[in-house]
Amino acid sequence: MEKPFKMGETLKETSEGLDIKAEVMLVNQRLKELKDAQVSKKEETDAMRELGLQRARLFGWPNTYAFTKAMGEMVIGHFKGNLPIVIIRPTVVTGTYREPFPGWLEGVKAVDPIIVTCGRGKLSYFIGNLESILDVIPGDMVVNAAIVAMVGHANHHNSFQNEDDVEDEELNIYHVGSFTNREAMSFAKVVDYAYHYFSKKPWIGRDGNSVTIGVKPVSFPTMASFQKHIYTNYILPMKERKTSLVKISFVKRLVELYEPYLLFNGSFDDSTTERLRMTMRANEAEAETFHFDPKCINWEDYFMNIHIPGLVKYVLKLEAPK
Repeated sequence: MEKPFKMGETLKETSEGLDIKAEVMLVNQRLKELKDAQVSKKEETDAMRELGLQRARLFGWPNTYAFTKAMGEMVIGHFKGNLPIVIIRPTVVTGTYREPFPGWLEGVKAVDPIIVTCGRGKLSYFIGNLESILDVIPGDMVVNAAIVAMVGHANHHNSFQNEDDVEDEELNIYHVGSFTNREAMSFAKVVDYAYHYFSKKPWIGRDGNSVTIGVKPVSFPTMASFQKHIYTNYILPMKERKTSLVKISFVKRLVELYEPYLLFNGSFDDSTTERLRMTMRANEAEAETFHFDPKCINWEDYFMNIHIPGLVKYVLKLEAPK
């Protein structure tokens, strides 16, 4: 069961506690140093990205995104007063299932790089267990869950008046995912769906020709096995070719950033969200309007006919394959 973060809480013990004000001062100080040094915008961005990653990992978070979200929860919880608070924690958010129309999404996120790389015929390797559960949820279901939870808690304001109740995660933390779906998703299924989709509707390259997607990727179950493969097959043979080594360093950097997610084998308890769904089922009309039950999703149909076509059309802006 997930619990709200308390002010100053960290995911691992450190010699220095988490002080949000100190973190803000550190960021501002580093920014001033970079501006005084008159570095380029790219150098500034790279330096701040590195600082964020260092601070996040110091306190146990995998990246700056997760770290800042946690601090945001702490600040909200600290200053909320008597306001009822609802915290939504979605898993991997994908294209909409129904609203505003099927397949809408913005940006290449989370699972999408796997699909895009596959479509471009460049998915040769995969780090992690392909059979690991991939907890995904369409974006409109996340929005509907948030709306329903907010209405429910707004109508029970008094339940948040008691300080002991506020500490009870059942009152305000909603993990929104699809792990309860009878047909759990996995990385292997995403790869299969992407291969099937682009086999039928090939990616068209800049030269106007169809891209051949090739064979399915070789899977490396650990970072050590991947690094050994990269060193033996790429770094050693290309140690005199600086351009190639720069590209390899970039790939290794990306893998390190995604490592916490690619090698993650846990699952999340969404019992509070399931209770919310059960409450909604009492009102059939509202349950249909604010639909957020992933049990109805056929993942193969969803990815083949909704998510991947939506990614191609609305994000990649590619012409629909013939």
